[in-house]
Amino acid sequence: MKKWFIVSLLALVVCNVKAQSVIAEKDWTELIGNLTKEQWQQANKLSEAYLKKIPVEAIEDTEASVLRYMYILSTSGLMNTRKFSKEEGLKKVAMFKGHKIVLPSHPITLKTGFNSVQLVDSKPDSLMITATNLKATEIYSFEYIIPKKPMTLEEFKNAEGKMCRVEGLLQSIKVEGSIFPRFKIFIDDAYLIIE
Repeated sequence: MKKWFIVSLLALVVCNVKAQSVIAEKDWTELIGNLTKEQWQQANKLSEAYLKKIPVEAIEDTEASVLRYMYILSTSGLMNTRKFSKEEGLKKVAMFKGHKIVLPSHPITLKTGFNSVQLVDSKPDSLMITATNLKATEIYSFEYIIPKKPMTLEEFKNAEGKMCRVEGLLQSIKVEGSIFPRFKIFIDDAYLIIE
């Protein structure tokens, strides 16, 4: 979660959601501010409240999908700081299984690292993001992504350094880790938007 994370969240919200947004721009700004400052309690409370405002017919739209990811991230932060047990954290997000989520943009890399889109087993048909805190000292989730239309290895190499946003279905979510609990997320039918 570096400066590009903040910018990509804000850009995603303002550009893709603003026109039909149920949530006011000032509310998005407050939520994103809490996430970037790692104020998990407030971010969790706000994302949950905003999700409740989404009409049933818009539950798979971009706005709800972004909020779901924000809620998952803040829940993981609360588990990591021992405000929620692993069981409580999982219970709070289990209902999102089978629903669309939108991840913030991350840089594509051929190296192993944090907060970046990388290959799993050197194949572009399975990708991974290790989402961490600002200092990359705490892991919040391992996000495994199965693209609907995978890039070729050559396309992935050519995209290195570019930003990639992921939109897909949350296939499963589990909690792992004892001392520092974190989510293990599988996203299926994912669209990769290279920016």
